[in-house]
Amino acid sequence: MSKLFYFILVSFLAVSCYWDNEEYLYPEIGSGCDTTMAVTYSAGVTNLLKGSCLSCHSANAAANLGGNIKLDSYASVKTYADNGQLLGSVRHASGYSQMPKASTKLSDCQMAVIEKWVSGGSLNN
Repeated sequence: MSKLFYFILVSFLAVSCYWDNEEYLYPEIGSGCDTTMAVTYSAGVTNLLKGSCLSCHSANAAANLGGNIKLDSYASVKTYADNGQLLGSVRHASGYSQMPKASTKLSDCQMAVIEKWVSGGSLNN
């Protein structure tokens, strides 16, 4: 009888803890998208640009692929951030060239990183 009791108890505990997993309770933890912290140009924005923009908007490729828009330096990116073209393009807003071209739209998280950086003053940090 006691073995059956312990088996049932252990089985119950094992099953009952399943829904207590952090991923189920807090799905945003596993998403990798945390914009609650300060977004910096050096850590957040440049990595995003390298992965999604610089294949067309680097100094070498901009003339042929990127409409002469270069996003490989802080000064260049700041210009497009300040005039609204950066956010307009990645959001696919009306009146802006939708970026990235010939690729999928940036994720909501990636756009949130850019938005937070721009709303924070587009600092070179």
